[in-house]
Amino acid sequence: MSAQDKSLNNNSNKGLISRFPHALILLFLIIIVGALLSYIIPAGQYERVVVDGVTMVDPESFTYIDPSPAGFFDVFRAIPNGLMGAGAIVFLILLVGGAVEVIGETGALNTALSRLVFAFGESKKIYALIAVMLALAVIGGWLGWIEAAIPFIPLAIAIVLALGYDSMTAVGVTILGCILGFAAGPTNMYTVGVSHEIAELPIFSGMGYRTIIWLCFVAIGVHRVVSYANMIQKNPEKSVVKDIDVQDLKFDVEAYRNQEFTWKQKMIMLTLLLSLVVVVYGMTQLGWGILDMAALFVITAIVTALLGNIPMNKMPEIFVRGGSKVFIGGMIVGVARGIQWILGEGQIIDTIIYNLALLLEGLPPHLTAVGMFFVQTIINFFIPSGSGQATAVMPIMIPLSDLIGITRQVATLAFQLGDGFSNILWFSYGGLMLFLAFGRVPYDRWLKFVWPVLWKVVLLSIIFLLIAVSIDYGPF
Repeated sequence: MSAQDKSLNNNSNKGLISRFPHALILLFLIIIVGALLSYIIPAGQYERVVVDGVTMVDPESFTYIDPSPAGFFDVFRAIPNGLMGAGAIVFLILLVGGAVEVIGETGALNTALSRLVFAFGESKKIYALIAVMLALAVIGGWLGWIEAAIPFIPLAIAIVLALGYDSMTAVGVTILGCILGFAAGPTNMYTVGVSHEIAELPIFSGMGYRTIIWLCFVAIGVHRVVSYANMIQKNPEKSVVKDIDVQDLKFDVEAYRNQEFTWKQKMIMLTLLLSLVVVVYGMTQLGWGILDMAALFVITAIVTALLGNIPMNKMPEIFVRGGSKVFIGGMIVGVARGIQWILGEGQIIDTIIYNLALLLEGLPPHLTAVGMFFVQTIINFFIPSGSGQATAVMPIMIPLSDLIGITRQVATLAFQLGDGFSNILWFSYGGLMLFLAFGRVPYDRWLKFVWPVLWKVVLLSIIFLLIAVSIDYGPF
């Protein structure tokens, strides 16, 4: 069995064993609820204006409009429209799945991972766990990547499973590392960068304070994962996913102990490593988007096939097989985007934002900051996109902060924390459901695991926001 069979075969018949609904069923049910809400919540809209090429709402322009409830057929149209809206990410998932399948066919990935496991050894494997988590926290926090980190996630899960931990530990490393890092990212372009532009603040100003928050969030995540990992190592029966079969996601490390790591396999792994380096450079320096990243992995697959002496006619078959294994991931992301589409079709998203903002009027400054945090958390269920939420909500929150007397920097911090942390909670966020699908972890099991993290992060966010108001966190 190839490495890809063991690390990305997420749509096996041995999938999510749980009484809780499958991720796709859960998301489809939310689409139905969204359609029903369009008959209950009045339709309304803000006028949109284009500022420096960015479409934002005019905060003074909200009006109620004629109802436009979603029809029966719209519930089903939400799925293809959601897939279209998330098309770039869906294609990335499929193409990365194909590329890693080609790499796995050569045996290079299994051999390389076995060398990594043996290098750490049994006594130091917890440090490997922490190292992977910190790397993802940097990617999430300083680069602002979640969806763009998808190529790293299956590899990270494969490493954790190879170290002998369960799939909950694996998804805990990836989700808490990447998404908690994103939540407090000091230079997160998709939340901090966009909201700073809207608030007319110097880009990434106040970085020192956010770095302290980032360190605290990551420490909470690392503590939870390490505590859980140590617990199940002592008593595997305490694993919350012990009844879920992930054998085909693993590979037999001992079988590769004496396996020769050929020069061709080394060149293939070097090609993969270079691809990841080029992705980071392209996204940070060349203005690359998701589709550019996806294109690079097509190149990686072709180069790997040439180095691995894979016949020309066989390579497409392997590539398509890899894409089929991660098709479920693409569907999850697309159907999740369909929730936002159905709410937009019923024209009730702006009404929800408007009425939540009204709740904050008249509150004292400290309560306003905390209220903004919880409002952003709620809105993130309906608009699970950092930059999308910023352009929709921050033009409303910034004038409100000016009226209340809190700094714009505090308003952007409340947005960042409320949006970011709730990505580990809301099942409407396709990225979370995708990460869980990679490790075959049901959503209800995830909530049981992550609860100690959630209340700590919420409490810490409130404390940091109260301090920020008290010190006039700025520059303004």
